[in-house]
Amino acid sequence: MVQTIITSGKAVVVNGGLRCNSPRSADAGKTCNKLLAKANSSGQIAGNFRCDRCKSEVEVKVSRL
Repeated sequence: MVQTIITSGKAVVVNGGLRCNSPRSADAGKTCNKLLAKANSSGQIAGNFRCDRCKSEVEVKVSRL
């Protein structure tokens, strides 16, 4: 079994993808929530991503349990 780990940046793994979880610059009470990546056919997400909306960077790794 594998586990998705967000090693840097603010993001959240949701069903089928990875969404940016950085605070919005205009409204600090809300998060960006932009879809950064979709999961592959095995349901895994890994790599370095940059949000098009807020420009925050996220690094995601997959590790075995």
